Amino acid sequence: MARWFVDRLPQQGIPSVSLRRLLPEARFVGCQDFEVSGCTADSRRLDPGQVFVAVRGARHDGHSFITQALERGAVGVVVEQQAPEAGRLQVIVPDSRAAHARLCQALAGDPAEQMLTLGVTGAAGRTLAAIFLRAIFEASGGRYGLIGRLGWSDGVATRAVGAGVPGADGLASMLAAMVERGCAGAVLELDPGSLQSRRVEGVAFDAAVVTDVGIPPATPLDAIVARRAAMARLFRQVKLGGGAVVNADDPHAELLGAANLDAERVSFGLRAEADVTARVEHVGRTGSRFRLLGFDREAVVTLRLAGEMCVSHSLAAAAVAWSRGVELGAVVAGLESVTSMPGRLDLVDQGQGFDVRVDQAPAAGPNCTRRL
Repeated sequence: MARWFVDRLPQQGIPSVSLRRLLPEARFVGCQDFEVSGCTADSRRLDPGQVFVAVRGARHDGHSFITQALERGAVGVVVEQQAPEAGRLQVIVPDSRAAHARLCQALAGDPAEQMLTLGVTGAAGRTLAAIFLRAIFEASGGRYGLIGRLGWSDGVATRAVGAGVPGADGLASMLAAMVERGCAGAVLELDPGSLQSRRVEGVAFDAAVVTDVGIPPATPLDAIVARRAAMARLFRQVKLGGGAVVNADDPHAELLGAANLDAERVSFGLRAEADVTARVEHVGRTGSRFRLLGFDREAVVTLRLAGEMCVSHSLAAAAVAWSRGVELGAVVAGLESVTSMPGRLDLVDQGQGFDVRVDQAPAAGPNCTRRL
């Protein structure tokens, strides 16, 4: 059986990580630095010699399990508040969840730094945009891993699941597996919840795209602010000179471009003025044809997916690809190679004289209708 995922972080070649270097905002108790060679946020899975990271969850607070972790052999703890029962080796941080994710990535050898890493988020369309994106970059050469709602792939083996982004340790392991398999890059489909929970902290992205912010009518202001902040966090993790791609058709997305002034801002859209756009020539029951325009280039693309929204999501992927210098031919070939996406507008053809489509995507609100 192919090993596509390991549930513990690989330690080969990574003898230790300096928490002083990794967590410069931390306050150290009982030491000036702390060299770590293993960590966990689950006291039940702790191996002797590891550091325990006390993470606050929805139902349990890791700070309540510090004593248990020490009894199992933890050499120290990372906490959000000083814990008298923890003894002298404590590292106090503002956000232990973020610290755990950064530590997991470092112990895995920072795999995102060793390949092209692309992030996709948004309220709708992120799954299809991620599929388009992977297809484009594979058309340009190389094997790409994928983490998303429809499955996880390390570039060789694939597991079809609906779990989305795994926990911080699982994500680090999966990215490390992609590097081990010789992947040229990885595409991460990130729901806003995974960004809010900070499990992607420590991953440096070469480019990222927000398909849309998707604010339903009558959304409370605090919810709007929280959603924007989560998506802006992805842009803040884009590397210096990387691409930050926004949807010009979504008025809520414009503010996100200012989240990282060191990234190259690129826009896409069907109706608003944008860097990458399309002139739609035909939308039919089995596909669409449009003229792709942007970066002083143009080409005719024939999608084998129906609906104008699919055209918009293909533009999101094309904008990311062009921001990274992918050739026009690879962009077209990648987009045209995608023939289906399970659960999205699946055509039911029983010889009836009208179209019936099944769409399993969750609606954006109680009165939402999906426009084709």
